[in-house]
Amino acid sequence: MNKTQNFDINKKTKRQNLWVFMIGNLISGFGESCINIAYIPFLYEVTDNNLFITGLFSTLFTVLWFIPAPISGKLSDKFGRKKMMIISKPIALVGLGILFFVNKNNLYLLIVSIFLRAIGFMSSNINREILIAESNSDSKNGLGRIFGILAFLYFGSTIGGAVFVNQTGYSFVTYFMIFGGITCMIWIMEVLFITDNTTYLQKRTTENSRTQKNWREIFSNSKIRTAIIFLTLDFFVWDVSNSVLNAGLQRNYGFTLENLAFFSIWFNVSTMLFQIPAGKLTDKYGKKKILIVSEAVGSLIFAIHIFTALLWSGESTTTVIVSMVLTQILFGVVASTFIPSESMILTDLDESRKGESYGMVSFVRGFGALPTGAIGGFLMGSVHFITPFIVSIVGIVLIIIYLVKFGHRFEDEEKIEHKIGNENESKPKIESLLEI
Repeated sequence: MNKTQNFDINKKTKRQNLWVFMIGNLISGFGESCINIAYIPFLYEVTDNNLFITGLFSTLFTVLWFIPAPISGKLSDKFGRKKMMIISKPIALVGLGILFFVNKNNLYLLIVSIFLRAIGFMSSNINREILIAESNSDSKNGLGRIFGILAFLYFGSTIGGAVFVNQTGYSFVTYFMIFGGITCMIWIMEVLFITDNTTYLQKRTTENSRTQKNWREIFSNSKIRTAIIFLTLDFFVWDVSNSVLNAGLQRNYGFTLENLAFFSIWFNVSTMLFQIPAGKLTDKYGKKKILIVSEAVGSLIFAIHIFTALLWSGESTTTVIVSMVLTQILFGVVASTFIPSESMILTDLDESRKGESYGMVSFVRGFGALPTGAIGGFLMGSVHFITPFIVSIVGIVLIIIYLVKFGHRFEDEEKIEHKIGNENESKPKIESLLEI
């Protein structure tokens, strides 16, 4: 009787966790859309319209996001997901507050702000992703669908944020304040309603005491090695172009913040529409195939950027706007197909040390972002606007080749589970979200 009761309580807390995360995604997208649209133009302004310096600061945030990840993951395994989430967000909010006072005369404050925001939000994100996976029930079936639903809600909310920026034209600080207020609301929700699964915590503690793996032993896992190489290369290839893209669009075509917000609306709509189907397709066809599709669509995006820049006469921006809208729609396809696979990979690297393995892969992945802002800013600002896109296309070809050869390593465990599920047709493969 007690065992049944404990199971029901555990099941209830998992369901509650997922509902909290869904509500959080539904409101966080609005605030994050505001700051994401405004942030790179803000950097471009405070660095006196210098693309190279803008790229450096953009890269600094990305690098600091990944470098502390192993420590955060290890602390997560030791002290629990919720505790780390609760501690992390206030650190990020302090960094956000400092951002309000940054100008071209005190860029050292920008560095402090980047440091605190990157560490705070990185730690919160790692623990959130792992807790979502742990709250998806004891079965991993349907995890792509869960991440797809969460991303659907998030990107649905970002549409409102993008429309808001497009229609208002407020100062950068106003959008930063909106993001901060929403982040505070989500933090309060997590404090009050998120539960770290105590049964799993006891199991995790026991496994960690028995399994004293060092980094070399963990990296001997073929799935982890493949994840490191793929995600690091992917980050480098995409960030060479994207780290300074908005600033480059402003410089090359004269787009305003409102124009960038308009483009963002199309990206968010596209991502929202494709997200749930993409999650289901990931569960059905596997991460390898879906990731290959995602990368292939990405090559079309950069090709469109190249052709648009070469054909642009400088007299009318109508053609450019149509092309940018098309790239945003395709980028939504890329994001919606990539997000479920990425989340599933990172939360299923090492069963006994989920947080630390997630953190270690993220740490190495961060080195892929280390030179991207400087490279992208230099290529776009000093060579030609299209050169970062050429580099990205070549890189995507290499990524696809790598996935074709080694991507099956992400599917081994999934195929075993699929086979077991087929042998027992009476057991449902995917639980309803409300029944988890």
